Amino acid sequence: MAMVTALVMVFDTNNYEEGDTVTVKAVGNLVRTGYSFTGWNTTDDGSGTNYLPGNTFQMGSANIILYAKWTNDPTYTVSYNGNASTGGTAPVDANNYQQSDTVTVKAVGNLVRTTYSFTGWNTAQDGSGTSYSPADTFQIAAANVVLYAQWTSNPTYTVTYNGNSNTGGAAPVDANNYQQSDTVTVKAVGNLVRTAYSFTGWNTAQDGSGTSYSPADTFQIAAANVVLYAQWTSNPTYTVTYNGNSNSGGTAPVDANNYQQSETVTVQAVGSLVRTGYTFANWNTAQNGSGTSYSPAATFVMGSANVTLYAQWQAVVPQTETFKINFGALNSTFGGTVAGWNNNSMDTVPSNPLERSVLDINGVDSGIKISVPASSASTSKKLPATTATSVNADFPTAVMTNAIKGYSAFVTTGVKNVMDITGLVVGHNYTFKILSAVNTAATTYTISNAGTTNISVVGSTTVSGSVNSFDNDGTTIMQATVQPTAEGKIFIQYSTTNNWNHCFINAMIITKD
Repeated sequence: MAMVTALVMVFDTNNYEEGDTVTVKAVGNLVRTGYSFTGWNTTDDGSGTNYLPGNTFQMGSANIILYAKWTNDPTYTVSYNGNASTGGTAPVDANNYQQSDTVTVKAVGNLVRTTYSFTGWNTAQDGSGTSYSPADTFQIAAANVVLYAQWTSNPTYTVTYNGNSNTGGAAPVDANNYQQSDTVTVKAVGNLVRTAYSFTGWNTAQDGSGTSYSPADTFQIAAANVVLYAQWTSNPTYTVTYNGNSNSGGTAPVDANNYQQSETVTVQAVGSLVRTGYTFANWNTAQNGSGTSYSPAATFVMGSANVTLYAQWQAVVPQTETFKINFGALNSTFGGTVAGWNNNSMDTVPSNPLERSVLDINGVDSGIKISVPASSASTSKKLPATTATSVNADFPTAVMTNAIKGYSAFVTTGVKNVMDITGLVVGHNYTFKILSAVNTAATTYTISNAGTTNISVVGSTTVSGSVNSFDNDGTTIMQATVQPTAEGKIFIQYSTTNNWNHCFINAMIITKD
């Protein structure tokens, strides 16, 4: 039998005679730690006669010692359960508790559950039992105790990105649910754009008055959702201005667009812009043409500065056309000799008012002159030069004054050509207007008769034409439009042959289409 750990004797002070009745006493304050009193026995190992308090027996002929009988008390454990914890270790209580022992509830230690907070312990897994906080105490009953960790879901917070007036793309998305104090990494702008603006970062206030973050910055989330607003700054814009650059008329085109850097500009046409004596060549970024040249409809990429495009002008080069005039006398086309020629230089401005009016067509000198070479055989037989060149910017109008002024004799069977004009451009139309002279005192020749000689112009094709009788009153005696022959020739002829006639052409106007 186990030893009594708290030895207090129970005394019976009676002196009994043999045969007397003995009443067994109670245990009194006799205790043994971890054990319970179960009665008395006449032997210390419990192999004798058992008595319970209050039992009686007859005293024999010897003293009796009654030994307390003890039985082990049951013990109980307290264990801790993490109850879906995701980390750490549940605390351990190594004590063996007897019924009614006091238990002190342990702290959570390093036990954790992701996205949850520890709220205490409970005797039921679902929290429906008795709850205890760390350091609470309770009396143990006659059973083991399991204390289950109780968890409450932590509140989570979101981070939302707002395009804040974007015109294209999509704001980035953060799908995370953050707990307070979690670290947030700020996202990049992605494909989010706003026309005419550049992205400068994110801000917790739409107007930029909050906390600013750049992509890849980090911050600790507080106990609230966060909205990050895109922040934009207006891009600089640039203009394209067109400058007439000494234009004499019209208006330079206007480009009303405001271009951002890297935008494509389409160069405009010259429109109504003109400059007298010049033709438009192109546009250039420098007034003197030393910059970059652009043709209308060309494109360029706008840089980071305004652009002025200056009209570039190319001076009109007078159109030059050289042709030969072969007079009939040179080739004996009259069948005889010229009886006489005007002895005045044929590049002299005529004094006759009619002749001057023909020379100055609409007040413009044609630039064509036919002169009498000094090397002619005699002043009475000076011949016109055989080559005439137009240098008039308005050519194809050529005026020849005193083209033929005189008279000649030829046989009726002779060639009718008064003159051949060669070196003309095949396929073009040439209009001839031939005028006679007024027979006045200013004219040194006497026409013996009015004559009926007609003049005609012959080429490969007659576009239009009229033939009038030869006259002396300054009117038109012939006007025709013809095309040269395949050799580039046009012939001026008498319409009929005569034994004797005048070739009296005061002026001839040639116009090319």
